[in-house]
Amino acid sequence: MFRATLAAWLALLIGYSMSAPHTARSENYAFLVAVGDYDVDQLKPLAYSRRDIQVFAQTLEASGFKPENIVLMHDDLKVLKQRRFFPEAEKIRKEFELLLSSVDEGDSLIVAFSGHGVQFEKDERNYFCPADTDLEDPDHAKLISLKEIYDKLEQCPADRKLLLVDACRNDPQSKLAKSRQTVKLNSITRPQVEPVPKGIVALFSCSAGQESFEWPELQHGIFFHHILSGWNGEADTGDAELSLDELVAYTRKSTQTFARLKLGRVQTPQLKGEFNGTWVLRKESNAARAFTNSIGMTFNRIPAEEFLMGSSDADVQALVRASPQFRAAHAKDEQPQHRVRLTRAFYMGVHEVTQAQYVAIIGTNPSYFSPSEKGSVHLDGQDHLRFPVDSVSWFNALEFCNKLSSKEGRTPRYKFSQVERTSSGIVKANLELVAGDGYRLPTEAEWEHACRAGTKSIFHFGDSLNGTEANVAGSSPFGTTTKGPSLLRPTRVGTYPENAFGLFDMHGNVSEWCEDTYDEKAYQMRGEVVSNPLVTSGSAARVLRGGSWVASPADSRTKCRGWNSAALRIYFAGFRVVAPTAKPAQP
Repeated sequence: MFRATLAAWLALLIGYSMSAPHTARSENYAFLVAVGDYDVDQLKPLAYSRRDIQVFAQTLEASGFKPENIVLMHDDLKVLKQRRFFPEAEKIRKEFELLLSSVDEGDSLIVAFSGHGVQFEKDERNYFCPADTDLEDPDHAKLISLKEIYDKLEQCPADRKLLLVDACRNDPQSKLAKSRQTVKLNSITRPQVEPVPKGIVALFSCSAGQESFEWPELQHGIFFHHILSGWNGEADTGDAELSLDELVAYTRKSTQTFARLKLGRVQTPQLKGEFNGTWVLRKESNAARAFTNSIGMTFNRIPAEEFLMGSSDADVQALVRASPQFRAAHAKDEQPQHRVRLTRAFYMGVHEVTQAQYVAIIGTNPSYFSPSEKGSVHLDGQDHLRFPVDSVSWFNALEFCNKLSSKEGRTPRYKFSQVERTSSGIVKANLELVAGDGYRLPTEAEWEHACRAGTKSIFHFGDSLNGTEANVAGSSPFGTTTKGPSLLRPTRVGTYPENAFGLFDMHGNVSEWCEDTYDEKAYQMRGEVVSNPLVTSGSAARVLRGGSWVASPADSRTKCRGWNSAALRIYFAGFRVVAPTAKPAQP
């Protein structure tokens, strides 16, 4: 599916300027409009325009925008709370004027439109098409011109004004449109000539002569998908600040690359207008630090960072000295040590997925350590629902992520085909990874970064343990496999102290599935620096990290790599979930 986009239409107003003057009372505002279900007598329907804008509104709110400062207009009557926000032409004008009356000097304003756009023959003006569009009206009263938006923004006293638009003008009329014979629209190749007033920056979804595409697997237009992923950390080059330059560069390159690889077409977003000063759209401190989802899972934000992954020769020698039972060959898959650059912040579950959470999504509890029948270990007197779910395969974990994503309106991460299933779940399938905001397993690199939390020691709490820091099968001196103070079973999540990122049980309790396929030589095939590594082929095994209640301290280290068959359900294996973006539970 595709949308041909007004090559020069509304763009992104997300602005934070660190060099522009701020007052103690400065505010961020957003005016967001989407139309998808057009009257078939006028225009073709669009698949994802509403979702583009709705998710954008959620992203801004998660980034610190006050809900009362966001005006969201769309045509989904099933979820629209007030009819005044249905995007008809006069309502759009009225609500825009009303919002602008609240905007003062020092404030920031974002305006975004997603839908169809048109340009008439012998008329250089560009128009956005509201829900009540009437192309045959000679006065164009049922259309919103780009010029009238520009004029209102030019009069607005806000210090920072960024405009974003994804609007179609490549034969947007439906086959049933009565206006086809009477209304002549310009070709998409017509260049935009309307100037952008001073002080306004506009980012357009494509350049003149190009089309703007939607993509079903993203559940978004590809332009808005990359605006959203860039806003949520992927565009940040590592300085904990997202600038306008970073967002534009990321969006232009990523949109262009996606269109080339997936569609065999060209789509390059275009920037017009300028602003004097440095624009910082989002600071690290303004990103949501944590959120809780619809089933009570808490997630903490893990920053993008560069770190040394794996074990050095000195690390291995120290381990051998500490434990005669440890052999250098045990760590061969942890070498060579190499630098990993994670360019995207992400949100990781504070706890391993519990039995209660698994039951809430899947409906059954596979755990060996539960009060279920059929010979399982009974945990009399224990709050077993707060125990981590165990005996789940890698495929079970993926299905949990997909179903949780669907429940919360996120794009499922995993697409299965040629599925072989038994009573215990998928045992074999072809898998495609889908980009988007869906829940997923952490990559192996993300897991190690999150576990380390900035430390370089054997464990995130130091180089030895005495049984009070983690639920593993052994105690000090490091490396013994004696049963020491181990519980010889998993225990309630959160029993032991968390690390500096606020994550519990990164060592011990249950081993945690990662998204990567296990490859013993993965590190050997990498260069000195690798960005966002993920192994997706090579064997039937998948990576397990963190050790478990039955593992030795040596096997529970930050750098230790475990593995097992993707279809295997074993009593010491569970998982932890990652979210690319924050989306708090809705009241």
